[in-house]
Amino acid sequence: HRGEAASRVDEQTWRAVDQKDAAGLQRFLQENPSNSHRAEAQRILDQIVTSKQDTEKQRAKNEVERKAIVAAVGQFNNAFEHGNKRELLAVWPRPLKNYLDAVDMPHRRAIKLDAPANIEIAGDSATVLCNVVSGANPPQPVKITLQRSGDRWIIATLAGNR
Repeated sequence: HRGEAASRVDEQTWRAVDQKDAAGLQRFLQENPSNSHRAEAQRILDQIVTSKQDTEKQRAKNEVERKAIVAAVGQFNNAFEHGNKRELLAVWPRPLKNYLDAVDMPHRRAIKLDAPANIEIAGDSATVLCNVVSGANPPQPVKITLQRSGDRWIIATLAGNR
């Protein structure tokens, strides 16, 4: 009955393992080199490790994307700071007429977007909530929709009253 007893011990040992805990699975593999569930434990551990790596890669990619989106907002602000329509058109190819006209006006430096908040990325598009600040007027909430263009982001729409 040794084989039957060993099989039951293998089963009970395996049932005691939290199959969602990488450290527990690793410990099981180290402490039970001849357990009949070893291959299953290794497969589950490999899946957990791969999933964690994929999550980290996605997090890093999202951080790069967020920085590029913040840079696009900065480019918008620089266009007004410099009074340069080409700079504005580079980041916002189809700007609203009042923004395009305002680049040339003396008060242009007073127009800017504050730091983006609540950046949501979905594939090649993103939405950003922030405020547009214009002179002594109170900040106005806006929703910016951006599109990826190569390795950078451009403004597709800028709408008030989010």
